[in-house]
Amino acid sequence: MSLPRTLALSLLAAAPLHAVDLKIDFNQRSTANNTPANTEGGFLPMTINPALTGALGPAVITSATFGSQSVTISGTGSGTTSYDDRKRTLPLNNGDFTQQALLQDFIFALFNTNTNPDGGLNITIAGLDPDKEYAVTLWSYDQSSGGTRVSDWSITGGGTAEDYTFDGRVAPTTNSQYQINLEGRADATGKLTITARRDPTSKDTANVNQHGVFLNGLWIRDLFRDADADGMPDGWESTYGLNPAVNDAALDADSDLLPNLAEFTAGTNPKDPDSDDDSLQDGTETNSGSWLSTSNTGTNPLKLDSDGDGLPDGSENPDLPSTGPAQPGTDPTKYDSDGDNFGDGTEISWPTSPRDPLVFPNPAAGSTLAVDVEDIAPFIQPGFESLSGTGTAAATEVSAVFGSRTVTVTAVGSTTLQSRDRAGAAGGNDFNPLFRDFIFANTSADDGDGMDITITGLAPLTSYPVTLWIWDPTSATTARRSTWLASDGPNPPIVKVPVYSLEGLTTPNSLADRRVQFTAVTDPSGTLVIQGRKETGYNVAAANVNVFLNALIIGAPINDAPIVITGLTPVTPAGLTLTWLSEQGSRYHIDFSPDLSSWLPAASSVEGLPGSTSWTDSSAPAGTRQRFYRIRRAP
Repeated sequence: MSLPRTLALSLLAAAPLHAVDLKIDFNQRSTANNTPANTEGGFLPMTINPALTGALGPAVITSATFGSQSVTISGTGSGTTSYDDRKRTLPLNNGDFTQQALLQDFIFALFNTNTNPDGGLNITIAGLDPDKEYAVTLWSYDQSSGGTRVSDWSITGGGTAEDYTFDGRVAPTTNSQYQINLEGRADATGKLTITARRDPTSKDTANVNQHGVFLNGLWIRDLFRDADADGMPDGWESTYGLNPAVNDAALDADSDLLPNLAEFTAGTNPKDPDSDDDSLQDGTETNSGSWLSTSNTGTNPLKLDSDGDGLPDGSENPDLPSTGPAQPGTDPTKYDSDGDNFGDGTEISWPTSPRDPLVFPNPAAGSTLAVDVEDIAPFIQPGFESLSGTGTAAATEVSAVFGSRTVTVTAVGSTTLQSRDRAGAAGGNDFNPLFRDFIFANTSADDGDGMDITITGLAPLTSYPVTLWIWDPTSATTARRSTWLASDGPNPPIVKVPVYSLEGLTTPNSLADRRVQFTAVTDPSGTLVIQGRKETGYNVAAANVNVFLNALIIGAPINDAPIVITGLTPVTPAGLTLTWLSEQGSRYHIDFSPDLSSWLPAASSVEGLPGSTSWTDSSAPAGTRQRFYRIRRAP
């Protein structure tokens, strides 16, 4: 991955007031330990206060001077112990790791739940040029501190390194393995402060809270100095392991077809052939915005997904056929390769063809009813029916008929219904028509205020999956909170969503956003009632509108819902008529049994009628004393 880069090429020519290139190796206190043999080559030694032994308190400040610069260290907390030092056995140089003396010893912050929960260090470098930018490298490792040691680091006027993690049981194999790299700006007095704090997730091998902040060494240098005049600042070269004393601008350190200088200009990592981890080499991502070939993809080398369609750049190649998520066959520079107003990632996830403009996602496919609520002007989500609102005119009810079904929205309590269209502000990408407009219970600020959504013409006493979309981009500064209830067969409606919090600042990007889902059961007449109410007890002056509806889907009936037999009528001279609650368009199988131990077919594929259906059995032999029946929906 590429580290943040805040370099300005125009500053390369500006000569620093004081060239800084200071490397410090933190050794353990004592004459025997603070020696050249224990100090990494090219580094200067430093220890915490040598006049004291044992752990130091937070009021004890350690300071050392190195020419024009000084380094000061202090700890955190309120107890008597705050920070300490240690020396371990010498870690062996191995492969590309050559800094064993540097990682052998260190200072560290003591964690204590009560007196030092932060378990941190403050490191201040003084004597720098005011308001000048510097690159800082820190080493943080202890071979005896196993587990997951986690810390968070920050620097004056610069970036952060959060969740830095090491496990002391993992021996170093490169000099950069246990480095933290920061870029910061000295303040007006020429001071640069680095703060390190233990992260709450830092634990030892037994998963017990433990120390997280360790410091083996420190390296600070000018960020914009360019000693070898190769166009790349020394600080940047040092951060990425290039040689600031050699003109290596034309070299390609990571063999990604992008020379080092071009990597600096692009902001990519010269030691990582794929800085954004999208499976394309940095040198092929030309950032032109247009695909030409696999060697000139036009994508951004710093973005995993240049066109924002949810597919990594490396998976998209319009020169290949579309076969699925691994090979979508789409253009990595186009959000919507086939121009059907649905993003490539959306089409792959449904799945529909991202290369055929006539084939696109239909979220309403297979549903019983899909309704998109509109304002005055119709902006209808493809595949949905339209229910028109009232605009700014207040109404107590809006209704629409869809075949054999009717949807009615009614204001409840001390409120009225209005509708709005937020146009482009609604976001939603492919589903902008669904999210952009809505109906709402105006001034739904009192307990009991809200709306009822009544759907008639469904199958009686049948379970249906329900999806509601609820969002308004202008209701952003204060959460709008509602409770949603729905029918439970012949019983009163029950709570399905205790609290839904609408926060307009969270823009939806797909139909998976800003929705609630639940299952409801129609009453004996085939009516389903959904109730949206302001959350009881939520009284916030700025949140005087709480109940909204953008769209709803009533899914296909759940076939394992029970079928209710409502009548058994004897027929003269012999026979029996069965009557049950049914839905038009459904078919039913009828079985009988003399003793409930085995079942035999009596009728197949009886066509259901609206509301209820009857069927007469005349096959029972004369003198039959008992016969049991069951009714099943046909697949």
